[in-house]
Amino acid sequence: VSLVTGRSNSGKSTYITQITASALDEGFKVFLVAGEETIPILINNLYQNVIGGNPRYYGIKQVNKRSFKVAKPFVVEALKKWHGDRFTLFSKGESKLKTTDELLSMMAQQIKNNNPDLVVIDNLMSVLSVDKVSEKYEKQGDFMEHLLMLAKTENCHIALVLHPNKEVRKGGSL
Repeated sequence: VSLVTGRSNSGKSTYITQITASALDEGFKVFLVAGEETIPILINNLYQNVIGGNPRYYGIKQVNKRSFKVAKPFVVEALKKWHGDRFTLFSKGESKLKTTDELLSMMAQQIKNNNPDLVVIDNLMSVLSVDKVSEKYEKQGDFMEHLLMLAKTENCHIALVLHPNKEVRKGGSL
């Protein structure tokens, strides 16, 4: 299990997306578990990372006042062919899972069924279900123990993204 952490907006998600793209390019199977983002956004982030800045390969989509790069249809088809069934996504935010135990059970089943080489979890606090702040550290420890057991028993690597506490101020300690 690898932990990826850093300050807000330091590139953790970009880094993990690059690792995901590299693993897929090398022929490895990847299972991505996201706590917050939707599946279309996750796929678009991966595809943007792969195609880079060449405007021939993407269009611009306007949502409210923000602009997003979106891969053109012929590029999307080529990228789907490139990763095939080696890339599996799960978004907790779009699921009906309510508890951490339900999430761990689903992950264990997915890992057993699909045998991914790399499991990416982005991010710890968005996938944990914590009712009381006093339970947060215990739940984090329990979750890590489950991840270590999964990685060992299923012979896969798990990368867990840790975001700093939102109360931390710029220039302060994490």
